[in-house]
Amino acid sequence: MQVNGFTILSIEDLIEVFKSSNSENLFVGISVRKSKEFIILLRGKKFKQMTIPSSWFSRYKNSNSPNPDFDDFEIIDYGHTIRLGKYEAATEAVLYDFDPEYKKAYDDARAEC
Repeated sequence: MQVNGFTILSIEDLIEVFKSSNSENLFVGISVRKSKEFIILLRGKKFKQMTIPSSWFSRYKNSNSPNPDFDDFEIIDYGHTIRLGKYEAATEAVLYDFDPEYKKAYDDARAEC
C-alpha cells in the first residue's frame, strides 16, 4: 500500500504490528529517495522515521548474496525484514547499528544471559 511516498505494510500486517509488545522495534513503511543514496524507514505505531544510508545494505554483502535492488522494496514478515529485490535485511540488524537505545538494551539483555 502506498501512502505519501512510502510503501506501507498491509492493513492486516499493521494490525499485527500494532498489537505487538515490541511494535516500536518493527518497521511499518519504507521509502527509497530518488538519489538512492538513502532510505527512510517508518517504525511502530508512531511512524517514527529513521534514515539509513543505502551503502549500509552492501556492508555485509559477500559474493554469494544478491545485490540490494533499490527499485523493488518493501517491509515484510510483519515488520521484521526489509526486502530490497532478492536482498533481505533483518530489522534488528538495522536497529542495532542505527539506534543507540536499541543497541544498549540488546547488549544489556545479552550480558544478563
